[in-house]
Amino acid sequence: MYSKNKVDISKDRIKSIDIFKGIAIFWIIGGHITWYWLREDSLWINDFLLVFIFWPITAVNFIMLSGMNLGISVNAKKDNNWSNHQIRSYIFRRLAILLIVSIFYNFMVGLFTSMYEWYYLYAWFILQTITFSLSLLLIFINLNRIIKIGIGLLFIIFSYPIHYLLMKLNTGVSILDFILYYPYDKFPLLPWGGLSFIGYVIGEIFYDVKYKSKSDLRIKKMKKFIFYILIIGTGFLVSGILLGSNYPVNTPYEGYWYNLALFHINIMNTNQFLTFLNLPYFILKGHFTFMFYSLGIDFIILSLLTYCADFKRVKNTILNCFSFSGKFAFSIFLYHHFGIPLFYRQFDYIWGWPVWIGYAFLVIFLIWISVKKFNGIGTIEWLMVIFTYKQRKKIELKIKNLNIFQNEFPL
Repeated sequence: MYSKNKVDISKDRIKSIDIFKGIAIFWIIGGHITWYWLREDSLWINDFLLVFIFWPITAVNFIMLSGMNLGISVNAKKDNNWSNHQIRSYIFRRLAILLIVSIFYNFMVGLFTSMYEWYYLYAWFILQTITFSLSLLLIFINLNRIIKIGIGLLFIIFSYPIHYLLMKLNTGVSILDFILYYPYDKFPLLPWGGLSFIGYVIGEIFYDVKYKSKSDLRIKKMKKFIFYILIIGTGFLVSGILLGSNYPVNTPYEGYWYNLALFHINIMNTNQFLTFLNLPYFILKGHFTFMFYSLGIDFIILSLLTYCADFKRVKNTILNCFSFSGKFAFSIFLYHHFGIPLFYRQFDYIWGWPVWIGYAFLVIFLIWISVKKFNGIGTIEWLMVIFTYKQRKKIELKIKNLNIFQNEFPL
């Protein structure tokens, strides 16, 4: 007999999170494929997509949703009487798999880009950022939600000032600056890890609404949750645009952002339709106003997906495809890279669209075959399950026996 304190949680997943992760991984494939498969004279379309579409709903969204998933997982285990030690031990083992994959990924990127330096194994690509930010969250799982949000915002707002200060204080290579920021133009822990902290809190709230609300209040709470996420998203979006509407200038402090804007302008201005003179801060990847702007977009989309998938329970083939992609997002992310060398600089900006969309569906289909026909053998998610299966069973058996003892011999 199980403890009366154990929450009866429905088996169904939060579909909007899976769908949104699936959308993110679909566009991530598009960003990578168009960058490598488009001809030089067509790369401007890739940059348009990166600046105005890809980054807000891919990297920002993917890291934020990883935090949400962790928040849901941790709270589910707490409600099933897992101790904090058991939760940390179990999830750290799963993250160990992701860290190994991250190192392998960094190694392959170093080979592919001809950067053979040993320290490229440590570079802050997205898998490493997710691994370390989730590890930090596990350490701080007992902090209240306001503090977690505060940490996330501090990561985002003070990232560049700290980076600039460390560069100014050290004429040589700063070890601390290297640990926190190498390379800054990718996804360093500061500011990108802050997205996981914010996502974790949203995941906790989402979990409470969906799984811990009384049945007669669940619909009302779900409506409120959707409304509040929409309002918060609008607030982030508006604040990001208002605070980041200025254009960077070529000064020592703003030089990084000025050069970043110039880099994108030089690529985008090779198109035949529009000319850009500068880009505002809020669409420059990594700036704190960009983070606010992107979170705003992501929260608004999340509220709409939650309304459709979890509230109205809309079902169709497209949503099912994205939902599956979200469940196996890490595997799809890793394995889509193997096709990148196939058609280097082969397509123009017209043919690039059907080619990368077709390739994305092909990768998703191959992962689907692996899951349906071979029980997911070879996927990252399968490795995580295999690596932690015995530990999970041991923990669940220990909790079950403890509950039986407490019910038979109450104090």
